[in-house]
Amino acid sequence: MKFLLKIFILLAAGIILVILPDTGPVLIKINSDHGPSLIDIIGLIIILFVWSLMIYKVWRRRKKVKRTLGTFYCTLILLVIAFCSILIPLGLRNNSDMLLFIASVMSLICQSILIWIAIKPNALAH
Repeated sequence: MKFLLKIFILLAAGIILVILPDTGPVLIKINSDHGPSLIDIIGLIIILFVWSLMIYKVWRRRKKVKRTLGTFYCTLILLVIAFCSILIPLGLRNNSDMLLFIASVMSLICQSILIWIAIKPNALAH
């Protein structure tokens, strides 16, 4: 559980940095409404680091995840994540905050399910 607490604190720190109001110049202009500043980039790096650790945990315990969810639901979740990975850049490109929000939330829910099963001892075990 110490691992999860550390991960949660790092993730929270990254999210806070990203949602803070931008004070510096935009480093990469994505569209007229979106573009990260230096603080956003630092937050995103922290978030990507935490995400990478979680994906590593899921990958190492993929048999447990597949056994718990079954092939159909495991495949469905991975397809939803892949679909959202296409929708998020489309939302950014088209200045569609609603599409960006929906795709991000759907991906977050699906990834959270995989991570929870991989990390939690005997999660949903039959």
